[in-house]
Formats: sequence, C-alpha cells, structure tokens
Amino acid sequence: MIVTNPKLVYSDLCGHVSIDNINLEVVIVRVEDTPDWTVVVLNPSGRPIILDGLFHDDYEAYAEFQSMISEKGIGTLFNAPGSFDDLARG
Repeated sequence: MIVTNPKLVYSDLCGHVSIDNINLEVVIVRVEDTPDWTVVVLNPSGRPIILDGLFHDDYEAYAEFQSMISEKGIGTLFNAPGSFDDLARG
C-alpha cells in the first residue's frame, strides 16, 4: 500500500527562534503512527535544512538543534565550508 498524503504531527516545540537578531523557524515533525521525529530549520532566506537522523522524542530533536547552534554558532546556517548544510549531511 502506498501512502500519498501522510498525516503529519507537529511538536509543540515548533516555533520561531531569534539568535543574534537572526530569525529562524524550527519545525519538529513526525508522520502519524511512527515514533521518530525529524527536525527542519528554515534559515533566514527560507531555505529548509533537514537535520540528519531521527529522534525518539521531540525534546531530543530540539536539543540536537540547540546543541548544533551552541557548538558551531549561528554562522553554520549559511552556505560556507563547514556550514549548517554540511553538518546536516553528516
């Protein structure tokens, strides 16, 4: 059976985040009837960046986003060597 329009469940942790006056949108989502969560960050230009990996709960997913920003800084969200895009790919 092919599911063409899966129902998405959005975490209450989704929202807008401002870091160093740069606005981001963090979306934490899972497909209904599946246990794992995915993190998508919309950078200031609206480009979606999907973090690598699946997370057991939405708190773990949000913690991964926070950890990445804490360790690498806000500059990791832009297309440069060592950028957020590179980190999201692994």
